[in-house]
Amino acid sequence: MEKTKKVFLIAAITLVIDQVLKLVVKCNILMSSTVTIIPHFFSLTYVENEGAAWSILEGKSVFLVIISFLFLLFIFRCLKTDKRKTKINVLAYGLMIGGIIGNMLDRIFYQKVIDFLSFKIFHYYFPIFNCADMAIVIGMFLFIIDVILEGNEKTIMDEQYEKIREISNGKNSSRRRKH
Repeated sequence: MEKTKKVFLIAAITLVIDQVLKLVVKCNILMSSTVTIIPHFFSLTYVENEGAAWSILEGKSVFLVIISFLFLLFIFRCLKTDKRKTKINVLAYGLMIGGIIGNMLDRIFYQKVIDFLSFKIFHYYFPIFNCADMAIVIGMFLFIIDVILEGNEKTIMDEQYEKIREISNGKNSSRRRKH
């Protein structure tokens, strides 16, 4: 299976898992209620978040949808130009795309996202999040690791920057002058 198909398969699986778990939580746990899974460490707590991480930009769903869409376009552009075909790379793109779409759909249809994964680490309660958030963070982490492991001095972002710079300077990389 080619790289792009694998990426979209992973994205689809991520999206389905995210949406199904959000529906299960919404149908089975009362708002702001907690179901303890591992005492003093992990629980399911149903909350609705109208903002982004840590509830920043609360009530700005349209703005968050636009930002999500722009990130998706950027990721699709990187995917199109990225010639690396490592398993980590494919997984990273798939997780990021699936996670972004999962939260974006919630914001489009409900103007909020359902968060439910709650962790207490020592005496600190980490902000409640969902599977889409987790997929985005893990995908970004894997992408960074893949770039480091690849050992390339040029990253995808560097390549995009160079292309933009060439275009803005009126140069086309496919038409180089011979001296």
